Amino acid sequence: MVLEALSHSPIPALRKLWLDVGLEGNGDPRPIRMLNINPMSVRVLHARQMPLMWMPLEGLVRLKLSSGPAPSLAPLLFTLKSNPLLEVLQLRVPALMRIGDVPPEGVSPIPLSRIRELLLSVEKYDSGAFEILAHISFPSTTEVDLHFTGCTSSCLYEHSPSLQCIAAVVTQACVCMQPNRSMTMEADDTYLSVQYDSVVCPEQSQRARLCEGFLAVPLPALEHLVLEFVEWLVDWTVYVAQEHIDMLFDEVHELVRLDTEVHPRYMEYIAAALAPRSAVCEDVRCAKLRRWSILWCRRGPSVDEFWRVERCCAARAAAGVPFERLETNIPVPDLVMVSLQRSVAEIVFIDEV
Repeated sequence: MVLEALSHSPIPALRKLWLDVGLEGNGDPRPIRMLNINPMSVRVLHARQMPLMWMPLEGLVRLKLSSGPAPSLAPLLFTLKSNPLLEVLQLRVPALMRIGDVPPEGVSPIPLSRIRELLLSVEKYDSGAFEILAHISFPSTTEVDLHFTGCTSSCLYEHSPSLQCIAAVVTQACVCMQPNRSMTMEADDTYLSVQYDSVVCPEQSQRARLCEGFLAVPLPALEHLVLEFVEWLVDWTVYVAQEHIDMLFDEVHELVRLDTEVHPRYMEYIAAALAPRSAVCEDVRCAKLRRWSILWCRRGPSVDEFWRVERCCAARAAAGVPFERLETNIPVPDLVMVSLQRSVAEIVFIDEV
């Protein structure tokens, strides 16, 4: 009612507009008429729980839509096309209503040449959840954040050359498990972040896999990977099991350096995944991997856990793909050290103090 009343009162100099209907789920499903404003004056629009079907604005610099009903993709694209000055675009919505898999032949993506920040967050991943990526282009310097829940079904940059250009030059990345069981894959040399939450995937009868970030946005040039799983809870084995670690390393073929900052219980999975599946180098994951840095967390590893690392190193050396350097923040027991020195050229103790 307030918006309806204000729509009859001109506000020609309005520059920032926040629209929020309050409690989640109470948004009016009918299209809301915009205020009586100068379409070139508004620079910032934040809308929460508002079913905005069309935004007749032409001077936007920041556009943020969160929660509420998902906007139809066609009018959203029309709004983007009408706002070439846009620098920040954030969409936190259940999903985007689809209009087609890819732009029609001969139709160029909408150029967002000034965009600095692009955040797309959907509650549940499906094949059309990030379809907007196929209809827009953005610079390689854009900060890209992608959030989803569930299991991926395809590569997100299959029809997005802009995202593919960013992913193609990433050489360093970190995969971190958060206390709320969400996982983040974040590039270190470009600003690219993919956050994915663990839920049951009915079509696959499993929970979101550890490698979902690499399946959604493959990083073909990745050489340095950091894994951070510093906490251990019994029920986390559902989220981080041997098969999940195996699939993760299956997606990083060019890996040269691995840093693991993990709870000792996870080292069993990592050592098993990196060990050869047979005695030939063609059957080894991450065959180019030469440097492994281990930061043991929470408690000191047992001798058995050191032996697991030694067996992995020995097996890779026997297969012709040895580690050249092994780093650890806990001194290696003497007997294990004697054996390790037969398969690893350089073993370094890292004094964190």
